[in-house]
Amino acid sequence: MKKNNLIKLAQVDPIEIDQKTNSFFNKGTQLLLGANLVVMVMIYLVIY
Repeated sequence: MKKNNLIKLAQVDPIEIDQKTNSFFNKGTQLLLGANLVVMVMIYLVIY
């Protein structure tokens, strides 16, 4: 029974998986941009 459930879970709509990865990717890029901004501000404060 468990194997059948796993196979059914694996057959989720590709669009759904795409949306999940897109939201995850967007969060990751936002975190990276935020970290870059913080680093740039710190460098700016140190220099000036």
